Amino acid sequence: MKILISMILLLLVLFFLYYCRWQKAELEKFQITSYALFDKRLTQEIRLAFLTDTHGYEYGVDNAYLLKAVTSCQPHVILVGGDCIVAKDESSFAKAETLLRGLVKIAPVYYCFGNHESRAADSENIEAVTVTKNKNGMALAKTDLPVAKNKSGMVIGNLKSHEAESQSTEVLSISIAFTKYLESVRNMGITILENQNATITIGADILALAGFDIPLTYYKKGKRIPMEDTVPEAFLGKADRNHVQILLAHNPEYGMQYAKWGSDLTLCGHNHGGLISFPIIGGLFSPQLTFFPKFNAGDYVVSLEGEKWKTGGGQKAGRRKSTVGQGLQGTNQSRHIIVSRGLGTHTFHIRIRNRAEVLFVRLSPEAKQ
Repeated sequence: MKILISMILLLLVLFFLYYCRWQKAELEKFQITSYALFDKRLTQEIRLAFLTDTHGYEYGVDNAYLLKAVTSCQPHVILVGGDCIVAKDESSFAKAETLLRGLVKIAPVYYCFGNHESRAADSENIEAVTVTKNKNGMALAKTDLPVAKNKSGMVIGNLKSHEAESQSTEVLSISIAFTKYLESVRNMGITILENQNATITIGADILALAGFDIPLTYYKKGKRIPMEDTVPEAFLGKADRNHVQILLAHNPEYGMQYAKWGSDLTLCGHNHGGLISFPIIGGLFSPQLTFFPKFNAGDYVVSLEGEKWKTGGGQKAGRRKSTVGQGLQGTNQSRHIIVSRGLGTHTFHIRIRNRAEVLFVRLSPEAKQ
């Protein structure tokens, strides 16, 4: 019996070591996932590269392998869907800068914030009130403890004196680093879309592009916060129905709201493919720790049937090397939400049946097989 138990334990240890080695190797790989969509409003093929959730991760020195892959796609435009950084890791800012500097040499870059950029930006507005201390350096009273406030002046919590000093230093450091990061990114000629719209002209065609900086309220852990259909328009204004409307929106949870707003093509990330991808049912859970997110990875086609919006597609399409989508503008008013599995990880460094990816999207005036 002891021999049997010993053998089982040995096998478990060997399996664990094998898994660790395999997982490390898997995290160092990525693929190019291609999509082909068409729209009769276009007169030529337009090539888009979409990167998201790099989190300061590097593929080769200064992301040489990643930049080579993007270059091979020959994109007209490069779209970045956020979370290039880890909000509390200043070292990730420099790595993101290096990547963006390389990307802007390939094609014009448009960058929309993810939750990590939004958190870093919000840290610029957190204020810690100075503690009143006696001659021994102790806080005089509990009511005199420092108060952390958000940018609206709302109290978000009391802190012990040593915690306040530590947080104040950390917040100040992140604030300075992120301010410098944004200044550097803008100086590269990259367009940052914080609830803003841009028009991209390629030959005779015009693309309408919007970047939705989703409020941090919608990233709450452990629960799905409902979003009213009117929220995207409140931040972005009305969608452009005369041209192909593309939306960068980091969190795919609200894909239906993006489609109803009027986005022909929405590009999202955030979920990291659910970490572990199961056949048929898709990814395991989202960064909000909610299980089996609806919009997880792949191409989701949302269409208006009668008076109801319906969706289909997803994970299976996202694993193909190439897919042919339906028309963006058709009789069924089909709209696409393409969710990337992202390129990096943070907190949970796991990818099973869920390889990192760069998305390559070809928009054509007619369907191509």
